[in-house]
Amino acid sequence: MDGLYKASRVKRPLREEIQKQIKQHPHENEVSVKVASPLSLDELRSLFIQKDAPNFTYVQTPFNASGVDEWQPNFSDTRLGCGWNHTLGGQEELLFEHSSQLQQLYMLAKDRSMSDFLITRQGGSPPGGVSNAIIIQNLSKDCHIDVTKEFPKPGGGKTTVYGDWFEGGPSVPGPLMSFPELMLKSVIEVFPPSIYFNVYCMTAPSCMGFREQPVMKSNIEDLFSTAFTSYNLIKDSSSVVPKVMGGYWGAGIFMNHPRVVVIVQLMAAQMAGVNFQFHDYPAQFYPGHYKAAKEYFDAFISPQITQGVSVGEILDDFYSHVRSQGWKISKSNPVPNAT
Repeated sequence: MDGLYKASRVKRPLREEIQKQIKQHPHENEVSVKVASPLSLDELRSLFIQKDAPNFTYVQTPFNASGVDEWQPNFSDTRLGCGWNHTLGGQEELLFEHSSQLQQLYMLAKDRSMSDFLITRQGGSPPGGVSNAIIIQNLSKDCHIDVTKEFPKPGGGKTTVYGDWFEGGPSVPGPLMSFPELMLKSVIEVFPPSIYFNVYCMTAPSCMGFREQPVMKSNIEDLFSTAFTSYNLIKDSSSVVPKVMGGYWGAGIFMNHPRVVVIVQLMAAQMAGVNFQFHDYPAQFYPGHYKAAKEYFDAFISPQITQGVSVGEILDDFYSHVRSQGWKISKSNPVPNAT
């Protein structure tokens, strides 16, 4: 509990700021939480899923889901809430600040030792590890944090709340401002209790320790298994065709290849039958990767899905392409995407 108390103490100014509004208009919504485990590799590879391409869109903005049919990701570490225990300005920490209900769910699950809810990673052959799909539906959205708002950075230049340029961040040559202060300055709107959103939590396979080695087949299979399980659970829990937001999932500190993760998400979205919106933010981290990945997907993978080729055959063909391109586990790990 020490870590929780510390994080609670560090982040309290933002919570107190929005809590004034929340107390005036208490939320009465029912939050739904569902957990699903991935299929075995043999079961997954034997699937034949014949579906036309859904609606794919591309934006250069942060995640900002709002509405019953929109789902934004929580690219968690090995468990939901890993970002609660520190003050790096990554996408999960910011996501928790959007919703007091998400904070309460995490505290409740931890107090009751609900490991099925907290633990995402299920293990696997390194580099890899498939993950449970955790979806949280109908969360209240207390405020909107503008992760594009710029602040002066020590030594020159500018930065935003997304990242670690505040006091104590590892990349900072000198203190910028405290994390709570930076967060408060980035809140641009406090919502009434009628704004809701949905979150899906999935952990990418970790390739740390395999830097500069070729992308492995098991890595691609684990990525697809995790994404497909998550998107399929979303589709089964939605009354309309949902819009799932994604990005360079696992291509930051976990070092998955950026084009591989784009193609895997597109493949999983078409097979699950969900609309998919790719958020290329900040765009300068991986310039051109989405465009190249989408062109390959449209030419070679999407038609195979439409024709009903088995998942195993499609993954094998994709792995052959990865090998022919000489793609390797990333040597650099800029942190893409923000909530």
